[in-house]
Amino acid sequence: MTPPAAPQPGERPDQGGCADCASRRWPLVGRDQEIAAAEQALDDIRTAGVLVHGPAGVGKSRLADAYLARAARKGSAVGRAVATAAAADVPLAAIAHLLPAHVDWSDPEAGLESVLRAGARPGRARRTVLVDDVQWLDPASAVLLRRLMDSGAVRLIATLCSGTPSTRATTTLLGGSGMLHQELAPLAEKDVRVLLGSVLGCHVTLEAVRRLFTLSGGTVLYLRELVLGALRDGHLFLRDGSWVLTTRDLSGTPWLADLVERRLAGVGHEGAGMLQMLALTEPLPASALRQAGTSAALAQLQERGLVTAGREGRRSAIRLAHPLYGAVLRAQTMLLRRRAVLAAEGDRVLALGARRGDDLLRLAAGQVEATGSAEPALLDGAAAVTFRAHDYARTAELLELIPAADWTADSRLRLAQSRFHLGRFRAVEEVLAQQAVADEGQAVAAAHVRVTNLLWQDRADDALRVNKAALDQASDPARRAQLRCNKGVALIAARRPAAGVRALEDLPRGPEGLPSADTWIRAAAVKAVGLSVLGRAGDAVAWARMAADAACPAPDGDTALFSHPGTRHLALVPALTEAGRLAEARAAGLRAHEDLLQAGMTGPRLWAAVHMGRLEWLAGHVADAGGWYSEALALAREADHLGARRLALGGSAACSALTGDLDSARRSLARLQEGATTASGLFSTREERLAEAWLLAVQGHLGAACSVLTQAAAAARCTGHLNAEALLLTDAARLGGAKAVLARAEEVADSCDGALAAGRLRFVRAAADGSPAELLATGHELAGMGAHLLAAEAHALAAAAFARTGDGRQADLASAQADEARALCQGAATPGLRTTKAAHVLTAREREIALIAATGAPSKEIAASLSLSVRTVDNYLQRVYKKLGIAGRRELARLMHDR
Repeated sequence: MTPPAAPQPGERPDQGGCADCASRRWPLVGRDQEIAAAEQALDDIRTAGVLVHGPAGVGKSRLADAYLARAARKGSAVGRAVATAAAADVPLAAIAHLLPAHVDWSDPEAGLESVLRAGARPGRARRTVLVDDVQWLDPASAVLLRRLMDSGAVRLIATLCSGTPSTRATTTLLGGSGMLHQELAPLAEKDVRVLLGSVLGCHVTLEAVRRLFTLSGGTVLYLRELVLGALRDGHLFLRDGSWVLTTRDLSGTPWLADLVERRLAGVGHEGAGMLQMLALTEPLPASALRQAGTSAALAQLQERGLVTAGREGRRSAIRLAHPLYGAVLRAQTMLLRRRAVLAAEGDRVLALGARRGDDLLRLAAGQVEATGSAEPALLDGAAAVTFRAHDYARTAELLELIPAADWTADSRLRLAQSRFHLGRFRAVEEVLAQQAVADEGQAVAAAHVRVTNLLWQDRADDALRVNKAALDQASDPARRAQLRCNKGVALIAARRPAAGVRALEDLPRGPEGLPSADTWIRAAAVKAVGLSVLGRAGDAVAWARMAADAACPAPDGDTALFSHPGTRHLALVPALTEAGRLAEARAAGLRAHEDLLQAGMTGPRLWAAVHMGRLEWLAGHVADAGGWYSEALALAREADHLGARRLALGGSAACSALTGDLDSARRSLARLQEGATTASGLFSTREERLAEAWLLAVQGHLGAACSVLTQAAAAARCTGHLNAEALLLTDAARLGGAKAVLARAEEVADSCDGALAAGRLRFVRAAADGSPAELLATGHELAGMGAHLLAAEAHALAAAAFARTGDGRQADLASAQADEARALCQGAATPGLRTTKAAHVLTAREREIALIAATGAPSKEIAASLSLSVRTVDNYLQRVYKKLGIAGRRELARLMHDR
């Protein structure tokens, strides 16, 4: 059966479509090991064939097709057969079209010998035959193919669905020697991410990838139908250059729903009732399910692989075997039936005394489904359960069902914190701005949450005002200490890192003397960020490590903003990055992001994506950096965070420029420049101007790019962001401005520690001096810490310097090392890498004009951009052609892009 093509999704703002996803063959992803093993086997004359087996829908036929196509490219005659259940008893039905037409099958034995003689004729090439669903092959076809395989006339490629019983045909055909068996497992999540990006054409948000992977179980067939269904229903659409999924409960196309229905069919009335109960209320103990049916019916469900049984605590726990089963069943359950099942579950929980923590949640869910609401006390108790489990989305849903007039001070604070974690920053203000509480502890706790929320909205001045007002009213020493921590944090976020770090100078190395561990963790983490900004990488790593390793309090006290492990590990990423420990920073960032993604915490995950984008940019992994910035952009839109949106747009534009996608870079830069003129407060560094500079640079305007970078560096200096200033100055040096920025780079480095600061300064010095040996050593040092693109450029400069001294052997060696480092940079093409040969003989001005001319710009345009006359530009170009030994612009363009 062929799945129906998905119609275009409904109209909605900024929506993109993928109309050809239904008809387009999805690429092979995540099968490199299988393909390599099969290619090696098929090149071996002793191999009789390859068997690909695995669960239905995992991609067996697609992989077998690839093997058959390779055989055809190698010169083998190929054939294809599809075995079917309907023809399994008909002799030779599956392969009749592959047999010689002249064979007389009235005598089967004589016909078989005739086919064997024809296949064994001298000089006849070995034929490759693909049999799909070999389990349905008739015995006669199996015997004939096996004889042909043994004679060397035929090589077999076959697919077999796992779990099917062995037949005479499969035993005959696959039981001999020389068969390579490949067990095909479902795709891993990382492979699903690559596959979705390839099919949909651009970044897919990691939350969407996680949901589609979870529902599909990594089965390509299920994944395809889920994507088509989401496109059809408008749940999957393009926003800000990323594919976003707007719902958690997908059921896919009608064809997929029918496929799942057939999988769940034949379980009887009792089994169907149990499956429906599980879809709505899983996990359930076996005793609860036996209210809907017998133990025999439950055992049948387990035997058929439709449910799994385990234990959670001291109770048995029955779950559906595949998430897709629940999605399809819930979509098919009528409202009244849904209410009846949930009401019955509520009655069961009450009858048992509602002793377990999640019992309150089950009761609340049943009441909400039946009536649209529930008793405020029940909703509040259920929200406390989900809050302790870090399920902030469910917490907010439950508390928002309570009328605002019935909120307690605790429930109001819990709602505010949940909205903060979900990135709903404005909604946090709505809850807390008008709150009036008499208790000092509650008032300070509310101020603590509000201050943090205002800071993450880039409203540092408002945060300082709210904090001062709370400090003026507080009398308890511990509460006042908490508010003084808030002040230091706010100053760091207000682009006053030195003042903020001084305010936190007396912060203890543990939460002693503060009303909550959460307060200390936040202060320690933000202090680490401030120290990173100031270039004090060693101290930054120490404080970030203390924040990450602090005992994690249960989110049940005054505040729970930084108690989640994912949030506590965020500060490690910038701290370890500035220390030059990029691999450790990457590991910490991936761990933090995974924890935050699992908890659905949009706000903190936004900053995790920004940190990871910057880290991969510094590593030179521009595709990975672009992916993280796209992720941050989607999250910033969801959280309505202008400052983070600017950082993400700048990073995305810079990455697009370095990979040669100038149209995307221009669009992102235009959106960046259309937005607010102020940079983000938290983590603001002026680094977003890297986008403007690198877009100019890759088009050859090196002088203008250096001017942008030096201006941005001066702005970063004014706010005390020394690490950003060092980065901007280093990039100016990469574009030919090393001598101009060297003095300031040395001043900055004197105030910074850490391997990255030292590596940057060494690069600037070597580039200014032009010493080939020092450039080569600098490249090795940078490569060792994981800064691969900068290392590649150092080696390229060394190659040019060696060539100028006439040392061709060392020049070739340095150039090879540049290529080795650049191979890790995911297609990055900087001027320093594209013009290695030209750099040997051209002056800085000649090189700049040559780069611009190589983009196709006419002399008049070049002259206008550099404030030169057209005649002067033409004279420069003639000198360039003569030095490089070329005839004109076409050869110049090829030469400038040969790297």
